[in-house]
Amino acid sequence: MFAPQLDKLSLGAPSAYRNLTLTPILASGPLLTIEPKSLEEALADGTMKVTEVSAAGHVPELRVKNSGSTSVLILDGEELVGAKQNRIVNVTVLVEPRSEIVIPVSCIEAGRWAYSRPGFAAAGRVLYHKIRSRKAEFVTKNLKERRRYFADQGSVWDGVSEALGALRVASPTHSLSDAYDQRANEIDGFVEAFRLKPGQVGVIYRIGGVLAGLDLLGSEAVFARAFPKFARGSALQALAGFGEDGSSPLDDQTFLAEALSTPGDRFPAIGLGENLRIDTKEMGGCALELDGALVHLFAFPRHVKRGSKDNGVAA
Repeated sequence: MFAPQLDKLSLGAPSAYRNLTLTPILASGPLLTIEPKSLEEALADGTMKVTEVSAAGHVPELRVKNSGSTSVLILDGEELVGAKQNRIVNVTVLVEPRSEIVIPVSCIEAGRWAYSRPGFAAAGRVLYHKIRSRKAEFVTKNLKERRRYFADQGSVWDGVSEALGALRVASPTHSLSDAYDQRANEIDGFVEAFRLKPGQVGVIYRIGGVLAGLDLLGSEAVFARAFPKFARGSALQALAGFGEDGSSPLDDQTFLAEALSTPGDRFPAIGLGENLRIDTKEMGGCALELDGALVHLFAFPRHVKRGSKDNGVAA
């Protein structure tokens, strides 16, 4: 898929805080020639608006308008708060300058369907890997069968309930945002414990020593803006302890190499570029490609539950 990029990439020394280990992915040069704005930057300067698709709203879709002259990158799993209920984005989207599109999302607040504000704000975090990987698997399935970027909403809600229970967080609207808010001080401790390395364009996550996934972006500057959002998501999963009961035979270098070299099924992207889906026995994931260059790659291993005799049983 992106095998030629392997020559530009290497792994740095891993860093650990509590049960979370992050291994930096370093690049000898940029993988992408453009520098899109982040969602936060575009919302802050007023060039982007994210709203419900209509006054009545539609759970699996939101409207995005980019009135600026620069493309805007919205990440797979990025959280948006406000409007009729909080959502997470189903797939990485590169929003073209001066354009308006509808993006696919999933709800992470099952108990609210009423306006808290007219539009959406960026929560400054990306969904943690366990729900995000489930979501990606269903999106891949729906793309193959129906050519639609929809996830399984029930599965996402189940993941939110599981997280709230594991973290002992009470939420009147069953909102995953309440988990982040109530554990904010601990999450800040995780984020502050990790520092970006020169040339860093990605990260490999391990929870309790168990491989959880990776995120790889097309440039050092783009990754630097995204890193705190990735760190907050992985911190919440670390606090919940999710993933520690699984295993993967892949070491970090092999995982990175296979994520980049595994052929992906291609689909027209929402917004600019093409979307590629990884779907093998060993791993799943997705990537956004623009004119042959990597914009964002998210990959996760398919775990085997410890003690299982069937190597095909996913955790």
